Amino acid sequence: MSKIVLQHYDYDTKQTISDGEVDTHTIAKAINPEQMAEIIRDWLNSTNSAALRGELVGKKIAESHRTLQGLFYTFLLAAVVQLVCDYPDDRNQRASEGAAIIKRMLADGSLPKQPYI
Repeated sequence: MSKIVLQHYDYDTKQTISDGEVDTHTIAKAINPEQMAEIIRDWLNSTNSAALRGELVGKKIAESHRTLQGLFYTFLLAAVVQLVCDYPDDRNQRASEGAAIIKRMLADGSLPKQPYI
């Protein structure tokens, strides 16, 4: 089981403080969708290479479990479809338009859905 080392930076003492560690399975079972969205948002907002991170995550999922690729695919498609919205910020226009295409393809059957395994 993989562990995440928790730490924070104390600006008063200018030191990184260890808060212990927790295994990924415990986190996965404890968080709700809102918290997962916050984790993804904060993780993506801390990089300028979202595509590379996506490639690395996809590769790790494919390598780590022989049947989870289908669940991950289903999860991502469902999440992407939710991006179809009015975009108050023009930087989101392409994402919303792309998500709308995927949503239409799922509805008309031209994009394959993963059956439940």
